Amino acid sequence: MQLLFTFINVGFEGSAHDITVWNHCLTVPEFRFPHPPPGKYYLVDSGYPNTVGYLSPIKEKDIRTHLPEFRNGPPPQGMLELFNYLHSSLRTTIERCFGQLKGRWKILTMMPQMDTKHQLAIMVDTFTLHNFIRLHELDIPIDSGIEIEPRADYDLFNENRKVVMKEVQLNIAKEIWNVL
Repeated sequence: MQLLFTFINVGFEGSAHDITVWNHCLTVPEFRFPHPPPGKYYLVDSGYPNTVGYLSPIKEKDIRTHLPEFRNGPPPQGMLELFNYLHSSLRTTIERCFGQLKGRWKILTMMPQMDTKHQLAIMVDTFTLHNFIRLHELDIPIDSGIEIEPRADYDLFNENRKVVMKEVQLNIAKEIWNVL
């Protein structure tokens, strides 16, 4: 597992909602957001739309979606919950990647007072160095004590795209369920 960051956008206030930042990245052509190729998708959390190229958990009444809900309750009940359990388990890999980044680069958790331009450059540099270290398999220790080409017609909120991705969700859930 590479644990690499594919795209970052620094500069938004910490209070900005994830979907606001995401929409901005998708709609500004200069960012050249790397959409997944056809037939592939990014794993996204429940705050994002389930649309072609972006696979979110199944959001239905009485269906658990987050790992803590499974840890504090019975095992997954049915194929939809099993899908969500496995989806949530994979999401922890993303969190682990951020944990490695913060563990290696303490400056990210204790940013010194300086102008914003320099703070943003530090953030970009640490992400870049993280990927370089991972790609070149450099054995640089991580402090584990501290717990990643745009298309003009990309409309993530189009209902047809949501229907297609809903079908992908259900097909994956059925395949997993049938293996058990």
